[in-house]
Order: sequence, then structure tokens, then C-alpha cells
Amino acid sequence: MAAMKTPARLFTALLFFQLNVQFNVGCIQKDKHAPNVAHAATTSSSSRGIASLLEPVELRSIRARQPTVSGVSSGGFMAIQLFVAHSNTFEGAGTFAGGIYGCAKGQKDFMTLFEDNKKSLMAVLGSRGVNEGASRPTIQSIEVCMQRPSLIDVDFSVNLARQNEASGVIDKLTNLQNKPVAIFQGDLDPTVLAPSAEKLDQFLKRFGSRTRLTMVSGLGHALPSPKGSLACGTTGSPFLAKCSRQDGSQVDGAGEVLRTLYGQLRARTEMDPQSLYRFSQSQLINAASATMSGEGFVYWPKACRDANSNCRLHVALHGCHQNGDAVGDEFARNAGYNEWAEANGIVILYPNAAVSQMAHPMSIPFKRDDRSSSFGYNPNGCWDWFAYTGAFYTTQEAPQIEAIKKMVDFLMK
Repeated sequence: MAAMKTPARLFTALLFFQLNVQFNVGCIQKDKHAPNVAHAATTSSSSRGIASLLEPVELRSIRARQPTVSGVSSGGFMAIQLFVAHSNTFEGAGTFAGGIYGCAKGQKDFMTLFEDNKKSLMAVLGSRGVNEGASRPTIQSIEVCMQRPSLIDVDFSVNLARQNEASGVIDKLTNLQNKPVAIFQGDLDPTVLAPSAEKLDQFLKRFGSRTRLTMVSGLGHALPSPKGSLACGTTGSPFLAKCSRQDGSQVDGAGEVLRTLYGQLRARTEMDPQSLYRFSQSQLINAASATMSGEGFVYWPKACRDANSNCRLHVALHGCHQNGDAVGDEFARNAGYNEWAEANGIVILYPNAAVSQMAHPMSIPFKRDDRSSSFGYNPNGCWDWFAYTGAFYTTQEAPQIEAIKKMVDFLMK
């Protein structure tokens, strides 16, 4: 099929606006005793936009250990991509409403999928856009990974990982064996349907990971947090929901992920507002080329500020509509990680993806085939699990995976 004509890009934009709405898929005056870090957060949890905060200062190495990663929705997909690509670095992973590795690259005969779902795609894209072309990762991510997870072929993702290993673009898959993975999924999630978590669980077990799958009753598309501002079944910004179990206890998603990854931990305590900082991502990476914000966040307990503190490191990835530009410091402040970090000497790194309205420099021509990308169109600040930064988005060569790995390596020096 011929490459998409210029007018169809408008319809592509509309599709990705809808796509990112469905994803739903996460700011800071300096503590004078924390040299070369950043300014402590002075905004409320309802603040919007990193630009309203004070200027950041340099992040510094603390010889962190035992790095792990987790994320929400698009951040959950990215957490698995990081875990698989850099399994020699990350000791475990966690997901909330995430999914299987490489899902958007292909699961079913593409043209059959396209024709079978042309009507539903037309409702989003418009008849002209559908007729002129829609990228494979886009259609896969909407029609299979999120809304029809029963069609997900676990063997496809397993083979993709093995092919990437053979090509030398991810670490050895044997590294995944016996490593812990916490998988959380809401049974009322209307965005990423529950069977997606089961397919991820099956994928990881194929490589010997120790998985823990938790289906949260009554949870929509959100991270369950005791500090959440939404009712449990609500799907909407800031995608942090307060859920209770039958015994009345609150579901602490971040805490349960950290306990799965690190084992027994001391009980959570209050976070220190003066320990939440922002830092310059551009200090370490070319943020623009990775479609990332110039700034990120870090929760840095006082006990971890010495270079010899030997603290652990956890990377927490926001979802769509949840980055700093969308919700300010809401995700970094209220997701629930910081309370456990304060009690247990864990540094929490909150990288920030950026909104992108233009083609990414690594994106390739828009054609309906395996190589299709999304023209870098990411209007809601999602992490790339649907190829908007290029065809190699699941590998160590992916701009965002490379960028986050640089941050982790820097903190571990």
C-alpha cells in the first residue's frame, strides 16, 4: 500500500489522541543540607506543570544498589521493556495495568486484524484515515493489547525476546530466572483489560521469573494508593485510586510491589516533604531526542544522601496524562512509594516522559507493515510501548530505555 498522504496525518493525530486518552496511562526548593541534588517540592499535590517550580540543580552519584523498576499503564509496559532489555541490571519489576513485552509489534496476522476491526477503527480514525493507512503498532496496541488481550500470542513475545537476545540488543534472558515480578491489575479496568496481566504473567514464567499476580477487586485504570484522590473504580486523572479490601485495610500498591521485589521491609512511615526533589534529566541525557522532559523527580531520604549510604534504588514510571506537565508532582508525591522509601533507605527515581506533537527523529515512514512507527505523536506524555520513538523501542537501542539506564548507572556509580 502506498505511503499515507499528508491529509491522513490529521486522522492519525486524532487516533493517537484517542489512543492516549485510553492509555491514561506521572516537582521541587532545595534542602540546604542536600548538596548538588535539587529543590524540595514546594507545590501542593494539585499543582500542575514542572515549569512552576524552582530551577533544578545537579543529581549526584550515591552508589545505589539493587535497582528495580515499576510503572503504571504505559509505564508498566515500559517497566517490562526495561526489565527484559537490561535484565543484568534490574533485580525485579512491577506493573499496574501494564502488559506483555513487545505487544504492539504484532500478535495476529496484521491484515486479518485490520479488516476484522475496520469498523471500530473507523469510529476513532475516520473512514478516510482507515482507508489510507494506520500503523501496525497503533492498531495492535488498541485492538489487541488493551481491548482484546485474548488475542495476545505469548509465543510471539517469547520469540521476539529471543530474537532480540540473539541480535545482542537485550541482555541474556537467563538473567530473568528467579527474579521477582509483581503484576497488579484492576478487575474493572476499562482501558487495559484484565487478561492482559495474565498474558504478561505467562510470558515471564516462560523465562523462570517469580511472578505474583494480584487482581484488585473494584479497581479501574489506576494505581491503588492510600493517598489516592479517586474512588476505587474511577478511571481518570491523576489515576491514583483509594481502594479497600473486605477487612477494611487499604490496598497499598507501591508497598506491595516493593515488598515483592525486596522482601521483608520496615513498616511505611510518613514521607519527608523536604526529601522530594526535582532534577535535570538533561544533565545526563539528550531529553528531546528521547521524547522526555527536561526535568524529573527523585525522592531522596536523608539517610541516603551520603555517597556511602548503600541505599537501594527503585525507578517508578508514570502513565499517560500522569507526567509532570499533566499533574505536577502528584504522581511523585502520592503514588505511595515515598513512605516505604523513607522507612527503608530506598531512593525513588521518577523519570518524566514528554508530550510530543511532532515526528520523532528516529521515526520511519508511515506504512502499514511491521516497520511502521507513529510519527512520534505522543500528545499525552506516554512512555513508548507503541513505537513512537522508532522500531527498536523494546531494545537497549530505544531512546527512552537508553536514557533511563543512563540515570540508573549514574546513581549506582
